[in-house]
Amino acid sequence: MAQVVELSYKDLCNNIDLSDQVRQAFGKDGIGLLAVTGLPETYVDMCNAVHHVIRKFAALPKETKDKFEIPPFYQRGWDHGHELMKDGHPDLSKGSYYFNPVKDSFPDVEKSLVEKYPTFYGDNIFPYDDVPDFEAAVKRCSKYMQEVAKLVARQCDKIFPQPKSIGSGEPGICEQIVKNSKHHACRGLYYFPANETSDSTSGEDGWCGWHNDHCLLTGLIPGQFYNEMTGKVCESPDPKAGLYVCTRSGEVMKPNPPKNAMLFQIGETAQILSGGELCATPHMVHAPHAKGIARTTMPLFLEPGHDFVMSLPQFASMDVLSCPHLPQGVPTLNSRFSPNITFGDFGNVTFKAYYNLK
Repeated sequence: MAQVVELSYKDLCNNIDLSDQVRQAFGKDGIGLLAVTGLPETYVDMCNAVHHVIRKFAALPKETKDKFEIPPFYQRGWDHGHELMKDGHPDLSKGSYYFNPVKDSFPDVEKSLVEKYPTFYGDNIFPYDDVPDFEAAVKRCSKYMQEVAKLVARQCDKIFPQPKSIGSGEPGICEQIVKNSKHHACRGLYYFPANETSDSTSGEDGWCGWHNDHCLLTGLIPGQFYNEMTGKVCESPDPKAGLYVCTRSGEVMKPNPPKNAMLFQIGETAQILSGGELCATPHMVHAPHAKGIARTTMPLFLEPGHDFVMSLPQFASMDVLSCPHLPQGVPTLNSRFSPNITFGDFGNVTFKAYYNLK
């Protein structure tokens, strides 16, 4: 198992320089993952509430859940089976509940912009009657995750020279995005019980295949396993189940994060903005070898708006975007990035690359 770099929440709050630890986690020799520890006990309560409402919603009758689908993009509300895998078959291994944790709607935005960038401008929808505590639980937790993410982003900014547009004493580019963007995306995930025979870290039989996050930073609460045959919370019945990363040397490793930590993964936007000082790492989620075992979690994708211009620092060349030993199915960053591309267009290109869309 891979040891996960830990950052003390107290040290983050006191703005102690933790850039060496961040570089160890997010630099070219890191695993692209770190853990914030020493969080208040209320964080565990928040996580438990999120797990409860996600599982409660997933257990609703299909016809009830279908009321919370928002076609044709399915980037707000419930989605199960509309996301296609590379072979064209629907992904039935997980259900997702998407929402914007910062802003519920954008009523003054033109329809054409919403259609072009649905992940940025869709209206939130919540199951007020069927799971009354859903909205409060997921918003409370996601907003706290954003607060902690600002502290992590501040440390990331210490790793690389900041753009000339940022004055002395101002928050760095990563912290500004986490703090000011109105377009962060949250995804409540329910991984349905997997086939007992699935046993591959290739991603073909996993709960989630190999990919890089294209956002700036991803926050993640600890996953919770359920035995759906008993209806009770359980520990993972398979030590091989869970998150895997592929390092830049090509080694596939299973991180061993501390209990009750908040995890952060670095994304491709940070790799671009930092000129390769921060490096995204491919990862996947492996399902357990057991019947009836489900899992819940909630990632928060911290990202700029669609019109944010992506550019490499002056000191960096396109070579810093390379990632050797990419797992099969992960498109290269070089093939999707072009100088001064907007984040919205970068996201659209990325989506098409993963799903073989024209």
